[in-house]
Amino acid sequence: MLSHLQVTEREFSIVPSRAAVAGGTVAVELDNRGQDPHDLLIQRVDGSGIQFDFGPAQPGSITSRKLNLGAGQWELLCTLPGHYALGMHALITVTG
Repeated sequence: MLSHLQVTEREFSIVPSRAAVAGGTVAVELDNRGQDPHDLLIQRVDGSGIQFDFGPAQPGSITSRKLNLGAGQWELLCTLPGHYALGMHALITVTG
């Protein structure tokens, strides 16, 4: 079963469309509604396993990827200098 997650970025927030998704294949849509470029890194909170990097997203752009996410806590964050400290991070739970 395919899960869906929309991630909206603005200055300076990341808002996932849901707090939890089912594990396995997840269609992730990054929507940069801000006025500045942002990026998106998705990684396990415990630091294990693979990271998924969406790279730079220009203002007004939408990028979609299908990711294989295992069960656990995942962090969504912008890695551009200073953006994390300004609030550009969020957590989601991937269920088993």
